[in-house]
Amino acid sequence: KKKKKKKKNNKKKMSMYRAFNQQTKDVMKRTVNSLKNYSVRLGNNYFPRIFTIVPEAENHIIERLGKYQKTLGSGLHIVVPWADQTAYKHLTKEIAYPIEEQASITKDNVRLDIDGVVYIRIVDPFKASYHVQDPYDAITQLAQTTMRAEIGKIKLDRTFSERQMLNHNIVNELQKVAEGWGIEINRYEISNIGVPPQIQAAMELEAEADRKKRKTILDSEAERTRQENEAEGQKRAQELLSEAEMIQEQNLSRGEAFAIERKALASAKAIELISKAIESNNGDRAVAYNVAREYIEAFGSLAQETNTVIIPADVNNPAGMISQAMSIYDNLKDKPTKGSEAMGGASTQDINPEMAAQRLKNLEKISKSMSK
Repeated sequence: KKKKKKKKNNKKKMSMYRAFNQQTKDVMKRTVNSLKNYSVRLGNNYFPRIFTIVPEAENHIIERLGKYQKTLGSGLHIVVPWADQTAYKHLTKEIAYPIEEQASITKDNVRLDIDGVVYIRIVDPFKASYHVQDPYDAITQLAQTTMRAEIGKIKLDRTFSERQMLNHNIVNELQKVAEGWGIEINRYEISNIGVPPQIQAAMELEAEADRKKRKTILDSEAERTRQENEAEGQKRAQELLSEAEMIQEQNLSRGEAFAIERKALASAKAIELISKAIESNNGDRAVAYNVAREYIEAFGSLAQETNTVIIPADVNNPAGMISQAMSIYDNLKDKPTKGSEAMGGASTQDINPEMAAQRLKNLEKISKSMSK
């Protein structure tokens, strides 16, 4: 049923196509018949009077006793009665002369029905009268043959896209011949290109497939662009995250360095104050008190973190341990340092704050060893 319906539609299209072509041909025949009056031989038309008038945009060829005499332009002219006659009259305006539809075969063997319009103008009435029998009919035949020759050089697909090139080539070929006839070819335009219904249907399918192909290509390019943008965005995000982590680490390290520096300055300040306190009055008693306090605190924290505990031999005699620590402190205090010996054996009263701080560190080590 589909095949029968399709065949019926094709027959209907063909009948409409033929009717349209026949109507076009009839119109063009009437137009051509009316245009033939633009260039015509008048025959025996002798002047009975001495004056004659030529209309504007016309040229008349005057013959005297059957021989060419002159060409008359528009206006009033004097002639010899009964000797001169108007043999030809030509219209000098530009004329759009239709070219009847004709069948042409393309390079890939496709039949096309093509018609057109040629724009011509007679520039030399003498050549148009005596060098060609019928200038307009000659131009029509020449245009048709040239069109068939140019269509046969190209394929069907190029006939639509290169119509301007076809028009230019046809004008060049016509001008080469029409110049000897006194005719100027201004331009040529292809009006209609008739394609058989089967070829037209195939062309529509091909165009639809080409559109689908372009759509698929555009979709793939859009998908590729989207993936590239996502990858670029992820890459940029990783770069920013790594830079943020690096800045965070730098800030943390700077903060830790600043804290260590402040702690070191605070420790140095504390040691300096302790050394000054030791050099003051009753400094020894303060040291003894501090050692006793740290000893008691250390002894109270025994066996709180580990299972292995080392305790002093005499746990019940803390006073003896404190006196032993103080004797060690006294020995260190009375013993001169290398710097004091080098300076001539300076006493403990001449110790500078740095030396006092060093001794205080030694006392702290002793107290820590006792607590352990």
